[in-house]
Amino acid sequence: MEGEKEQNNIEPAPRISDISGRPPITPMDLPKEKPAVSSPTKITQATKEKEEEETQEPLVVSTGSRGSSNNWVWWVIGIFGLLLVAGTIYYFLSQISFNRATVSFSFSPSGANLELDGKDKGLINSISLRVKSGEHNFKATKEGYLTWEENFVLVAGEEVSFNIDLKPVPTASVLFEGSTKYMDLIRKDELLVYYDTQTGGFSAYNLEDSEIVPLFNENYSFPTLEKVSWSPSGVSAVVKIRDTWRINNMFDNSQVKGMYVPLGGSPEQAPELKNGVATWLFDNERQNTKGIQPVLMNGSIRDITFSPGGDEILYYYEAANGERSLIRAAEISGGEWSRLITDLSGKNPKLIWLQDDNYILFYDDEDYVDQIYSILDRGFLGEGSLTDRVFDTKVVDSPDGSKLLYAYNSTNGVRLGIWDVLENKLIQTFDQEVMAYTWQSADTAIIATDSGDLWYWSQDNKTRPVQFVSSVGVINPIDLLYSNLNKQLYLYDGSRVISFEVE
Repeated sequence: MEGEKEQNNIEPAPRISDISGRPPITPMDLPKEKPAVSSPTKITQATKEKEEEETQEPLVVSTGSRGSSNNWVWWVIGIFGLLLVAGTIYYFLSQISFNRATVSFSFSPSGANLELDGKDKGLINSISLRVKSGEHNFKATKEGYLTWEENFVLVAGEEVSFNIDLKPVPTASVLFEGSTKYMDLIRKDELLVYYDTQTGGFSAYNLEDSEIVPLFNENYSFPTLEKVSWSPSGVSAVVKIRDTWRINNMFDNSQVKGMYVPLGGSPEQAPELKNGVATWLFDNERQNTKGIQPVLMNGSIRDITFSPGGDEILYYYEAANGERSLIRAAEISGGEWSRLITDLSGKNPKLIWLQDDNYILFYDDEDYVDQIYSILDRGFLGEGSLTDRVFDTKVVDSPDGSKLLYAYNSTNGVRLGIWDVLENKLIQTFDQEVMAYTWQSADTAIIATDSGDLWYWSQDNKTRPVQFVSSVGVINPIDLLYSNLNKQLYLYDGSRVISFEVE
């Protein structure tokens, strides 16, 4: 009992106080287990963040609007891709179809080989092609026939047809035989005129009826003839004959008066300076009851040329008083003359009145500078012309008078050049040795090389052979003439005159 009493009298252990000084916590004071609650600090912080979110400006793009933005970008990319594909398709279609022209060919006789821009289309009778618009070259060949070749500019959508008559390769034929000099075409290419060295007289071959007729007077003979200048229109020629001062039925026009230009000079001819060569005019239209009346011109004339129309003449005049003039006469007999230049230099110049009617070529074989003179400007072009021209060679002006064909000394030997009159310079060279040359058109020359071959030479510097068949043996051209009227080439080879058609 005492034990129980003593045990009951034991005092309970004192409570442990909180170090913070708060009242001690008894077991009864312990809270029941509850869900975890954030500390006051975290609650306050969360509350502030919520308030800040509520006070902030609302976002411009919500989750839904951001999706719309992405869709818009994809739309742009899609449209651009479609446009790119459409543009590519259109380009190829335009190249294949929209930018095309239709060109058709038929040939007579049939069976020609066609080339388009250098590509062989094979042997065809007729064909229709779709080709790109623009410039194209068409060429047709057939054995035994002349090559047909043309450049065309085709417009998109147009349809063009060509019915081509192929012409047989021409056969060279002899017009007449004999030794000739000073051959030329006159009276709009109706007559082929020449000096017959065997008879000593002048003759004309009529290209219409193939007859040869004597000119001026069949009884005249000029064995000492030195030069002939033919009128391009009428049957007239100014000739220079050595030591021949009198001819039957002649008219002396050597002292005819004129007018002086510039003003202030005398219209009288200066004292004659004869050099042993007389200048005569022979004209079929100048006749009297006794027949053709030759005209003796001034003894001071050194060279003479007809105007392109044939109704005027120009001549170089070297008088006994030292005058060296260029004289223009409104009459081919030397009447109504006027001085254009009075201080010319040169010893023995030759003259060509170019086809444009304004320019005069002075070329001298006595080591003087060749020059081109403008009648309108009354002056020479530049310091000189036809640089390094080979002496005693032929100079030929183009049908429009804009260019000159001439032989000159190059680093590779004697070559044929084209001289541009307005630019006054060499613009093109044919890089082979040549024997003869003439113009076919304003842009194309016909050339005989040293090998005897004939070539077309165009201003774009392309060459191609002149096609013909020789039935007269070997041909060695010495002189060439081309007739625009007849489309014929006339060739002199030293003993005969040969003709054949050229393109």
